[in-house]
Amino acid sequence: MTFYLRSGLLAGLLALLSATAQAQATPAALPDTLRKAEVLQHLDATAQQTPGTLTLRPVAGGRARILVPAAFRPLDKEAISLKYPIQGGPQEAYSDNALAVNLAFRQGPNPMKQAQLTANIAERMVQAFSSRQPGFKDLGHGIKTINGRQVVYLEFMSDVPLSDKPNDRVYNLMFVTDAGGQALVCTFNCVQRLQKQWQPVAQQILNSLQVP
Repeated sequence: MTFYLRSGLLAGLLALLSATAQAQATPAALPDTLRKAEVLQHLDATAQQTPGTLTLRPVAGGRARILVPAAFRPLDKEAISLKYPIQGGPQEAYSDNALAVNLAFRQGPNPMKQAQLTANIAERMVQAFSSRQPGFKDLGHGIKTINGRQVVYLEFMSDVPLSDKPNDRVYNLMFVTDAGGQALVCTFNCVQRLQKQWQPVAQQILNSLQVP
C-alpha cells in the first residue's frame, strides 16, 4: 500500500529550529532513480518485507553519511513532489519500489551548532506534532550521542495522511543534527504492518549517522 506523506513534518521541524526556511538544490539524479511515471505505476507494488543489505551512503550533498538499504532507490525531484505534495518536503529521499518504506533528508539554511542541540528541541517536537499530526503517539524522544555528535530524535506513530483507509498507521523515526553549520533533518517511516521488521533497522540507520 502506497501512502503519501505530509511533508509539513519536515518543514515544521525546521520551523522549530529557525524562523526562515528555503529549499536547497536537489541532488543530481542517480542512474537507478525512481521517477514520477514509475512511481505512479508502482502503486500496487509489493512492499519490501526485509531490509537486506545496508550500504553507507553520502547524503545532504556529501555533508553526512548514513546506512541506506541497498535495494532502496533515490526519488527524482518530480517523484519527491508527488510523494511529498506539501511545500517544504525533503530535498533527498529513498524508497522501496512500493514506497511503503522511506528515508528522507532535508537541510535548511538556518544556522545550527552542536551546542544548540538540546533535549528541549525534542520536547518541542513532541508538542508540535501532537497538536498537528493526526493519531500521534510518542514512542520515545530525547537526545543521544552518535559517532561523537549530538542528535535529537523523536520516534512516533501517526495516521496515514491523504489515505482513504482511516485505520492505516505509520511508524516514524525523525532525527536532527547539524551538518556544514546547518540543521539536517532525517526521517524514516514505514507502514505499521512492516514495523516489526523495520523498527530495529531504523534504529540501526540512526546509529550509523556520520558527519565529518
